[in-house]
Amino acid sequence: MTMKTCWCLLILRVLAQPALRKPSTLEQALVFDAGSSGTRIHIFNMYVQHGKAVPSVDLSVRDNQTWKVKPGLSHFARSDDLQGCRDSINRLVAFAKQFVKGHRQRETPVLLKATAGLRAVPSEKAKAVLETVRSTLLSSGFWFHEDWADIIKGKEEAGLAWIAANYLHGTFGEESSSSPSLGIIEMGGGSTQVSFQIEAQEVPKVAESDTFEFRTALGKTYHLYAHSYLGFGQDYAQDKLIDLSDGNQDPCYPKGYSRERHGSKMEGVGSSQQCESNIQRLLFQESTAPGRYEYELPLRGSLIATENFFYVRQDLKFDKMEGVPPSEEEASQVCGKELASSFEKACFALSYQLAFLAAVKATDLGEVKVMRKINGGDIDWALGAALDS
Repeated sequence: MTMKTCWCLLILRVLAQPALRKPSTLEQALVFDAGSSGTRIHIFNMYVQHGKAVPSVDLSVRDNQTWKVKPGLSHFARSDDLQGCRDSINRLVAFAKQFVKGHRQRETPVLLKATAGLRAVPSEKAKAVLETVRSTLLSSGFWFHEDWADIIKGKEEAGLAWIAANYLHGTFGEESSSSPSLGIIEMGGGSTQVSFQIEAQEVPKVAESDTFEFRTALGKTYHLYAHSYLGFGQDYAQDKLIDLSDGNQDPCYPKGYSRERHGSKMEGVGSSQQCESNIQRLLFQESTAPGRYEYELPLRGSLIATENFFYVRQDLKFDKMEGVPPSEEEASQVCGKELASSFEKACFALSYQLAFLAAVKATDLGEVKVMRKINGGDIDWALGAALDS
């Protein structure tokens, strides 16, 4: 049984209630986001209502009902620490039981998705950790099936982020509404996801690995192009560029920065334009790279750039952290500062984001905005997973 089947049964039960009964039913769902640096649990309070396309999520309790523990599952996999993995999951389960009481626990579904960090671990080690996670959740007292814990597919991560953003945007508020949906560019550490709505007749032309569907409780289906550029997240790209860089000057780091490589010193010179050129020359020549992927679709509509697009602006304490697109001027100013004036990864981060957007021709649209929240709610795939359950 899939989690989507569970919610379908729940919705049918609610719709079958007599008219005099309460108009909405509280249900809860646990979503574990197992990232590279740690595992975060979200306890979602959801209200299933007659005539509504999707459940209503109580965002007011979200911060209190979210908790992250470190390190991530990939750490336990690499170190063969299965007991540490079990203890980590049990700590999160204990946290969840503060908010999901008594008999509700056995009726509350649990979903765990591991992201790019666990993809990079040897398959046998990743498998051992996932088996430990599954056995731990099976004995947790919550409603869990073994196939509800796995490594998230790239298109799934992209599609669920799209669902989250468009739920917060109000795209699903009225089935008859013709307001356009938002496209999403979600830059993580290991991969970057791109997702946007396409027409039904376009689906046969899209690679199967890039197709995603979201069907509401009222029967409307949204067809998406949802692609994940694996290995082209900000952190992985940075590490790879360091390995590929030659010479003794690195434009992706500010003046005052230096590192040893193959017995010689590499010094930062802080030039965003040259950094972007190096990224294009050294990173974006692969067949799977942004701008070169064979089955890449042209972007369309209004686009939201999230995750690392926002976090870098937050770290740099920009006056405008949301609602504006990244700019060449910002990157040039940050790269031109001395090391003491900025954290050392900022020059690369801004340059990489601009290079990525240029590669997928997002800047040609003129409708890209950096956002972490929409209408007060965080954009992340975990919310999308709860809504798509």
